Amino acid sequence: MIIKYSGTEIMLRWISLITLIYLSLAFSCRAEMSSVSASVDRNVTYDDEPITLSLSIENGDGSEQIHLPEIPELSITYYGQSSQTSIINGKATHSIGTNYLVKPLKTGKFTILPIQVTSGGKTFRTKPITLEILPSKNRPQSRRVSSNGAVVESDEILVELKADKKELVVDEPTVIRFRILKKPDTALRSAGYDPPSFTNFVAEKQGTPTETAENRNGVVYEVTELRTVIYPTQAGTFEIGPYHFSGQVLKQRQRQTKRSRSPFGFDDFFSDSMEDFMFGGNMALVPVKLSTDTVTIKVNPIPEQGKPPSFSGTVGNYTLKVEYSDLSHVKKGDPVTLTMTIAGAGHIKTIAEPKLNNLDGFKAFESETTFASLDSEGPSGVTMAGKKIFKKMLVPERAGTLKLPTIQFDFYNPVTREYQTLIEPEKAISVEDVQSTDTTAGKVFSGSAAIPKHPKESLKMTAYDIIFINTDPSILRRESAYSWRDLASTLVAGILIYGFSWFFVSRRRRLICDPGYARKRIALKRFRSGMRSPHLHKKKPDKESFHHLNSIFTGYISDKLNLPPGVLTVSVVDEKIAPLGLSNEEILSLKNIFDQLDMGQYGLITADKSQWKELTKKIETVISNLEKIA
Repeated sequence: MIIKYSGTEIMLRWISLITLIYLSLAFSCRAEMSSVSASVDRNVTYDDEPITLSLSIENGDGSEQIHLPEIPELSITYYGQSSQTSIINGKATHSIGTNYLVKPLKTGKFTILPIQVTSGGKTFRTKPITLEILPSKNRPQSRRVSSNGAVVESDEILVELKADKKELVVDEPTVIRFRILKKPDTALRSAGYDPPSFTNFVAEKQGTPTETAENRNGVVYEVTELRTVIYPTQAGTFEIGPYHFSGQVLKQRQRQTKRSRSPFGFDDFFSDSMEDFMFGGNMALVPVKLSTDTVTIKVNPIPEQGKPPSFSGTVGNYTLKVEYSDLSHVKKGDPVTLTMTIAGAGHIKTIAEPKLNNLDGFKAFESETTFASLDSEGPSGVTMAGKKIFKKMLVPERAGTLKLPTIQFDFYNPVTREYQTLIEPEKAISVEDVQSTDTTAGKVFSGSAAIPKHPKESLKMTAYDIIFINTDPSILRRESAYSWRDLASTLVAGILIYGFSWFFVSRRRRLICDPGYARKRIALKRFRSGMRSPHLHKKKPDKESFHHLNSIFTGYISDKLNLPPGVLTVSVVDEKIAPLGLSNEEILSLKNIFDQLDMGQYGLITADKSQWKELTKKIETVISNLEKIA
């Protein structure tokens, strides 16, 4: 018995085979969870400084069950997650990092017991970690010092967290202000912050960061403030924060023979050789990490006393405006548009629709809702005002004198601490009956309606043709729907699709499992994308322009050679780039570019428009030469 397959069946079989091959290759880099480990950023701290606990799960997939030990002296909360893939001796390893924030509740020496991680029926445990918590009052008034002797005084950069109001009712807004205070002569680089998770609150960022000046104890600080409006969703006492700030300060280097280490645990960011290359041996970058205190917010429930029966949970201070469409000539069945605008300060999105009382004679349809913010700012300088607009269609169902409904809007005012009710009284309107001289107005033709008749027309012959009778009996012979040519074409197409899919999947697998290959492939694409940044096309290039150009250029070199961005020194240029085949002139040009970018981003040199254009052209030439040989 011979079984014949159609071209469609053969194609489906090829597609199934290719899908199985792709899935097997896509998951070939995965492995079972093999180990877990835990570490802290420092083992000695003070009772007002939190510690970061990092849990690393090797070859995890995110479904593992993590069991944290309960330690009464410490508060451990989730702080975020990250993932990393590395290749060692050709073996790909994927690890998931879970971070926790450890807040000391008491002073003394404590032990974080082994953390238990369960996956696939297997259980792994970390090693115990010992911590020593010192009282903050015993903290020495020392300075932040890097290993090369550069010094950052403790009052050069300050961070703080404030709340406009610390006692609220549910859904009452307040503003959280994260403030960074910096002395004007402090050169801050790579500044960033990590906001907390606003559990039990709805948080909305407010505008862009503001910059002001503030005199504190005779010292004028430059203040950057980031504002967030929060709305509590339930009653209770909650802690907001802390915010974590990190950055680097460019400082004068102090020569010393012994490498030092700050009691605050700030590690070196650059090695001495790197700093010598970038700053000529006189300057150094000192890492700075700071955390704010927490802010305690007490949230009270909305009081029951005096609550109107129709109250639906709206909190704020509002006004009510009611508008109707033209009421002068209203006919039965004609829609009347009712517009209700609630404006004021509060959580605009949660405002409940006003209540319509006594809709006798009208049919009401569901409201259409829109939002709009108001331009006015409150006394705190933060806009928390807006308006919510409800548009509802009312259709009169009979003629005569009808009364538009009474509109009632209830809310709790947290300023006066009492309930308020706004009422729009009923309004009488005259509704006309539907009358029209047009007998077809408002009617729909039924099947019995008269259909206009057209006179029949006689058929006319327009052309003649002769169809010959085919007497060849071969036309009656039965043939297969698919020929050998169709089968061969399908087979060739399947082989081509298979070859293309194998190439695509192999390349995709290498991109996933070989970070060095992936970085080399996308190096030029990242560089070209970065060169389109608006920071590089300013009328007058500044330090920020040099900084962005340096990041783009060093990022390309690092990706192309699979090197960490922080190790691009003169020796690396000689060891890694020179052997690729660049001429001595090109090597000198590359070193010159490094020098110009470093000095420019720290304000040691400036460039006009023509010099900037020449520098970017020189960089593009060097990269073009590297693309040809690397």
